[in-house]
Amino acid sequence: MGYTDHARVTRVTDYRTHSWRYINDKAIVLNTHDSDSCMVPFNAPCRALSEVQAIVAQKLGSALTPHDKFLVRTYGTLTTTGYSASCLTDNIYELKQAVKK
Repeated sequence: MGYTDHARVTRVTDYRTHSWRYINDKAIVLNTHDSDSCMVPFNAPCRALSEVQAIVAQKLGSALTPHDKFLVRTYGTLTTTGYSASCLTDNIYELKQAVKK
């Protein structure tokens, strides 16, 4: 089952970083509180996503907005912050499940 057209949103208040899907190094899909999803593209390829152990959103406020960022931890990475990459978001798009005909 696919998704219908994506509507750009300005913020997502309730999402789960433990429940996300890798699309490619340019975008991920996050699940939201109401079982919907949102696509989060990055402003540049985030190559660390292909070997990710954990991600965490670094937000300016209480909600995830365009131009916030995700910190990515890969396996075997030892840094002072514990994260090996910082991936800046470009936009956020609401995804709705397409109705099967």
